[in-house]
Amino acid sequence: MHMSRRLLFAAALFGAGFSFVAGEAAATTLTTNTLSIWETSGYITGSATELSFGPIQLQPYNTSSGITLYGIQQPSVGFDFTGPDGGGYVLSGYSYHSLNSLAGASDAVGVMDIATPASGESAMFLSVASTGNTPLTLSLSDGESFSVVSGAFIGLSVSHPITWLSLSTSSGSQPILDDFYFADSSLQPDAPTAEVASFFLLGGGLLILFGARRKLLKLAA
Repeated sequence: MHMSRRLLFAAALFGAGFSFVAGEAAATTLTTNTLSIWETSGYITGSATELSFGPIQLQPYNTSSGITLYGIQQPSVGFDFTGPDGGGYVLSGYSYHSLNSLAGASDAVGVMDIATPASGESAMFLSVASTGNTPLTLSLSDGESFSVVSGAFIGLSVSHPITWLSLSTSSGSQPILDDFYFADSSLQPDAPTAEVASFFLLGGGLLILFGARRKLLKLAA
């Protein structure tokens, strides 16, 4: 009788634990380096909005607030650009190929951070470069990262909202951003019920455990 109880207990816990792990959903991300493909080949839904780089001046934006750029077609939607650099901030207006741009720090700790609107964005297209033509790294809030050559484009379509992006390059070279579009991803969002489903599956395992315990108690009586 004691052996049967242990086996039932272990089986119920295993079932509950397995269900919890199986309920986790994986992210999906599509990438391209061509704006026309990003806009018309199933990466986004609806129309894309371009951020206005017009307000950028050739001056420092070395504060925690940095500079906020707004959508040309959606002027109420803004993205916050800052340049965290150790304990301070290094971000400045820059002219890249005669275009208004932003440049980050030139050391190993400086990056250019981009905070999306509060609800996050699921599809973005960036034009990036570096002052030393060094490769850049684009990191996302979900832990993904991408390598991009200087003077290139990267378009993203993600199955869930991204709340921030970070652009960096090697020490001695500054990361540059000279264009930015955003839109809604065409990918189905990660199932918001994944964690809820895990909860119910876990609860089901616990109910099995409870039922098995009651049955064993009746048998013991």
